[in-house]
Amino acid sequence: MSCLRNQIVLRVPCAKYGIKDSHQYLKEHQGFISWNEGSFAPSLASLEEKYIDYIIHDQPLQYSDYEPFQNEVYHLTKSEKERYRPIFQKIIPDINMDDVHECRSCWYDGVEAPDIY
Repeated sequence: MSCLRNQIVLRVPCAKYGIKDSHQYLKEHQGFISWNEGSFAPSLASLEEKYIDYIIHDQPLQYSDYEPFQNEVYHLTKSEKERYRPIFQKIIPDINMDDVHECRSCWYDGVEAPDIY
């Protein structure tokens, strides 16, 4: 059964780094795939594996008082780029943090997440 959920991810496009299969790439670089907060995952935004997401926040809304997010994209601040660079370098050593965007979305998890970047 699907549920409405708020999600905040830091998203990087696979094509910029020559990543053709995000599932395989993440298995090779972190040994597992998880869709939990604080982990990298293939983006649920596209079946074409366009992005890798670092999940910051994932909240089902059925039983919470949270309001749904709007689907929005933000550029990272200088301090956010510095804070998250070591995390991204674990899977993409030559990461350009200008390629990483914060994506906030609200969607039903029984369908693809919004394809925003």
